[in-house]
Amino acid sequence: MRYGILSLLCVGVATSSVCAADALPKPVPLVNHYVADYPKISPLPGNLPFTKAVKANITQIVDEPWKVRILQRLPQAVKKDDLLVVEFWTKAFTSGAKLYVQVQERRSPWRPSAKGSVEPGDDWQHVVIAGKAIGDFPANELELVVSLGYGKQILGFSDIEVDNYGHTAISPEDAVKQLQDAANTKK
Repeated sequence: MRYGILSLLCVGVATSSVCAADALPKPVPLVNHYVADYPKISPLPGNLPFTKAVKANITQIVDEPWKVRILQRLPQAVKKDDLLVVEFWTKAFTSGAKLYVQVQERRSPWRPSAKGSVEPGDDWQHVVIAGKAIGDFPANELELVVSLGYGKQILGFSDIEVDNYGHTAISPEDAVKQLQDAANTKK
C-alpha cells in the first residue's frame, strides 16, 4: 500500500499492551501497524515498552495535510457508541512537528468517531485518542487516518493500534487517562 510519501504494512491483529486498565473491558483489536519500508531507529533507549520504531521523513510541502498520511481500514464491524481507542508512540526529530489522528467514515462526509491533534516533542510520548462510534459501521467502512503533511518534518513511530472497547459507560476522556496512566507506569 502506498499513501502519499509513506508505505505501511499491516501484519495482523494483536491485543493492546495496556488493555488491563481496571475499569476498561478487554478490547477487540482492530488495527496494529508495524511500518515496513522506513529506516529503523537505532539504538532505542532501553526504557521504552517497544523494541521497533521507524522514522518518517516528510520531504514535501503539500496543500492539504491529509495528502501525506497513514491510512488503514478497520476490518471489523463497529456499533454505535462503541468506545474506539487509538494508541501509538511518537517522537519529533524536527521542531514544530505536528500530526492529526482520526477514525472516520470511509466515504464522504468522512465524519470522525475519534480525533485529535498531536505535537510530538523531543522525547518518545505515548499518544491515546478516544471517541465513541457515531453510528453502526460494517467491516471496512471506518478507517484510521494519521495526517502527516503539516510541512517538512521528521517523525518517529511505533505500534499504531486501534482497539474497540465496545459499549461501556466509560467516557473517552476517562479511557485516555486510564491508558496513559497505565503506559506511564510501565516506562
